Amino acid sequence: MKRLGKTLFKIEYINNVVSNDIPNLPKKEGVMIMKAINKKLTIDPVCFGKPLRYNLKGLRSLRVNSYRVI
Repeated sequence: MKRLGKTLFKIEYINNVVSNDIPNLPKKEGVMIMKAINKKLTIDPVCFGKPLRYNLKGLRSLRVNSYRVI
């Protein structure tokens, strides 16, 4: 999707993450992680996400406090 010169990226969540992982986090951290994903990764995942290696090659990670989002 392109809009007004900015590239917007679509975030896809694995069902297990939405149904199990995020709800099991403390509420404050869950909200903080969701905000970071929506604020940073939808704008420029290459800039904000660190490229992973080995069997996770092709994926990126985002550090949010003591959590790592892949």
